[in-house]
Amino acid sequence: MKILYGVQGTGNGHIARARIMAAAMAERDDIEVDFVFSGRAADDYFDMECFGEYRTFSGLTFATRKGQVSQWETLKNAKPLQLYRDIRQLDVSGYDLLLNDFEPVTAWAARRQGLPSISVSHQAAFSHDIPRASEHFTDKLIMRSFAPTDIQLGVHWFHFEKPIVPPFITDKPAPHPANSHTLVYLPFEELDDIQLLLEPLTEQHFVCFHPKVKQQHTQGHIEWHPPSKPGLRHALQHCSGVISNGGFELASESLQLKKKLL
Repeated sequence: MKILYGVQGTGNGHIARARIMAAAMAERDDIEVDFVFSGRAADDYFDMECFGEYRTFSGLTFATRKGQVSQWETLKNAKPLQLYRDIRQLDVSGYDLLLNDFEPVTAWAARRQGLPSISVSHQAAFSHDIPRASEHFTDKLIMRSFAPTDIQLGVHWFHFEKPIVPPFITDKPAPHPANSHTLVYLPFEELDDIQLLLEPLTEQHFVCFHPKVKQQHTQGHIEWHPPSKPGLRHALQHCSGVISNGGFELASESLQLKKKLL
């Protein structure tokens, strides 16, 4: 079987889940998988060796401002003509199945060309009738039309008697965690705002990962790190707690490792 796997590149949670899937599928000799990513600049992906010769597209991404999605910035940065061209030009005729993690180019290309498709994502859970805090009309529209597929397999902390599976987590708690710091992962906040928040808390040691940090450095009780899958994994294993707005995957990993989470 030949599978096309489309992955949303905004943030790192979708990619973390895809890494686990890539490792599992690599153990099969009857599956061939090609990966496609969209949602960030091609040069901004890191630790991608497990995906082989993957492809990237601009796709669609959500622009943020001070930690919140900015609808105006999102619309301003969107490239609808490029998205349309990418969807039309992506040939999926050589594949038997699309697996999709909230990625629009492959989802719409598969729909246009009649390729069977399955969503495997946290977002897919909300295509089913499950509890949620609130939902505006625009939220419903995005969930329904952003990356449509034939079958929606959700990923969530509880199944609610729907086609929903638990989070994809492979890490086990470290035998002797150092519990020496607080991990901070606020990728959609401004660096200056994070520093203003943490600077007065001198009794605590913070280890911060952020996409705008280019080189590791230390300022007093705050360590700054560029994005790194192994680095973040080690920091998570040995932290006493996590401060994050990084989304579903990091929250799930923190809970699995029994870390305090803010």
